[in-house]
Amino acid sequence: MIDETKGSDRKAYGLRLEQALMKELKYLGVDQERNMNDLVEEAVRDLLKKYKKRGLLPKGK
Repeated sequence: MIDETKGSDRKAYGLRLEQALMKELKYLGVDQERNMNDLVEEAVRDLLKKYKKRGLLPKGK
């Protein structure tokens, strides 16, 4: 689902996660009062940052 409040630069993408991981993500979202999409985006950004820092991805965008 696309969050229209964050602009039109978003694209819907479905993914499958382990049930235990999803459960933890849901609890974290409730605890932090954030939606799961925001948490997944944060995780992906952190992952890309890590790989860029190691020189495994270009440091562009």
